Amino acid sequence: MLGSYNSGQANYSSWNLNLSSSLLEDENWVRDINDNIQATIQVKCYDDDGYSHTDDLHIGIKYVPNKPLIDSHTVSGTSITLSYVAGGANTYRIHYGTSSESPYNGTGATQGNSPINAGSLTEYTISGLDFDNNTYFFAVTALNNEGESEYSDEVVIGDIEIYDIVWTDLDGVAVNGNSLTKSRVRNNWYEGAASFNELPPNTDGWIEMTAVENNTNRMFGLSAYNQAATWNTIDHSFYVKSSGSIQIYESGSSKCSCGSYSAGDKVRVERSGSQILYKLNGNTIYTSNCDPSKSLIADVSLYSTTSTISNAVASFPALSTSPHNIEWTDLVKVYANYNSLTRDDSYRGWNAGAASINRLINWTDGWMETTVQETNSYRMFGLSSSNSDPYWNTIDYNLYLRQDSKIMIYESGSYKGTFGYYNYGDKFRLERIDNQILYKLNGTTLYTSTCDPSENLYSDVSMYSPSSTLFDVKSSFRNYDQYVAQQYSTTALISEEDIFVDASVVDADSLLTEIKSVVNLKSASPKIIYNEAIIKDSTSYNPLSEIIISPNPTTGKIGLSYSSEVSNKIQVQVVDYLNFMLIEKTWKIKEGKNVMNIDLTSYPRRLFIVKVQDKEHSYTFKVLKE
Repeated sequence: MLGSYNSGQANYSSWNLNLSSSLLEDENWVRDINDNIQATIQVKCYDDDGYSHTDDLHIGIKYVPNKPLIDSHTVSGTSITLSYVAGGANTYRIHYGTSSESPYNGTGATQGNSPINAGSLTEYTISGLDFDNNTYFFAVTALNNEGESEYSDEVVIGDIEIYDIVWTDLDGVAVNGNSLTKSRVRNNWYEGAASFNELPPNTDGWIEMTAVENNTNRMFGLSAYNQAATWNTIDHSFYVKSSGSIQIYESGSSKCSCGSYSAGDKVRVERSGSQILYKLNGNTIYTSNCDPSKSLIADVSLYSTTSTISNAVASFPALSTSPHNIEWTDLVKVYANYNSLTRDDSYRGWNAGAASINRLINWTDGWMETTVQETNSYRMFGLSSSNSDPYWNTIDYNLYLRQDSKIMIYESGSYKGTFGYYNYGDKFRLERIDNQILYKLNGTTLYTSTCDPSENLYSDVSMYSPSSTLFDVKSSFRNYDQYVAQQYSTTALISEEDIFVDASVVDADSLLTEIKSVVNLKSASPKIIYNEAIIKDSTSYNPLSEIIISPNPTTGKIGLSYSSEVSNKIQVQVVDYLNFMLIEKTWKIKEGKNVMNIDLTSYPRRLFIVKVQDKEHSYTFKVLKE
């Protein structure tokens, strides 16, 4: 009993309020024409004779208007007409500018600078804008006596270039244009890829995909670099779940359970200043902080069999020269894992190192780059015209990363200066442009020196600390000699003195003439050596040459068979004739016979190159898919 009431006709001894639990649901509250957000409750009264009487009572509160909806827009010449509506609005404001998100500080419209007061109009025309040379972003807010609403979703007008994501570092996935499909038949987080597209430091940008299906698990996001195909190595990630729900993860840590999605929805991860915005169909559902000085790439991991990353696009392009993984040679007290190096003994000293097979051709601009994996070791890396030994003072242009995180620069053993400190995840680049060498940290030039552009340059490394690493080393230049030969439709490889070609080559003299016109051969009269396989090392026995690939030619699947006397780990790569990475696997070898299967079914009929490499040897085969 809450009280008594007398209507003047009958005495009501008691009354009750019946509040349903569903009253708290959003759909039970509506906004009336007086800006009240209101709901209806039922009042039940009892008279002296015990009869009940019920009536409805409307309750409500004052609140700012709803988020406006822009339901249409029309562009004509230099004008745009927007139509919009918002519950509870008395007046509207039109915001515009040449940058996305608030504050919209546009100028130049005939109606005035942003924001423009549109009064109570629900359709408004803004004129005098240069859509041919600018991209404009429009949003609307609604106002009443209680305040101003949030911004509407943006309307974007102008020439915005959107780029397909170009995929690399493929692991257990198949590429179809800018889309990925998990091709390995198992449910786990060991399959993924990364992009050639790279968002430069201190630059705003985004990536976006379409969630074609809502019954698979996959993660899609941005990372400073691609550590692995696993989900917990993605720095800023949407987790698009098979349950139809969405979560946000950052470096393996759950940040938000952010509602649900439907098949066909678009998810976007965007860097804006020092923030990462997670957007679903254009609406921001979560925001976190980031370091804007890092470059970022698209990074994905797929769990479910047949899961997809569909129509993946970015606001930033793939690198004009797609980076190539460094292929290592002259290994001394280090071992190579794909394009990374690790010192493999427990001693200290500048007596361990390696150099690249990749070569920056004379009179050509180019760069090498690595990502910092640790801040507690001593190592040096750079560019040299030749690799005479593993020592630090023979590197021509040399970045010295110290155990105390200091950055120093040396050139042929000569100290050039100390340039601050580095952190985990930083990217260092040495770049030749014309007759200059630029030393860069996260895109910012630390130091510049002069060089002789007529020299060929190689990546050159020296490592002091036990277990020190040089991680994810890439370059703008490839194993150039192999690339040139492949361009002439042969499987030739060019060494210091010899040119190795497949036995199928008929006109060797013409081939040599063509190669000489492109490559500056060190030997004036190189010998042409024929072999049934592509040979990388003809001077010593290579146990990897015992690997058998069959069937070859193939219609889809091939098997690699290898009998080994010791346990080993072999890196297996499949590339096309342009040296573009298609498949990469790690083959764990045990004593005795070992078999690995590779599926080329989803790739077109063509010649493929299969590369195998362990700590000491590398070997290359050709496989023809018919």
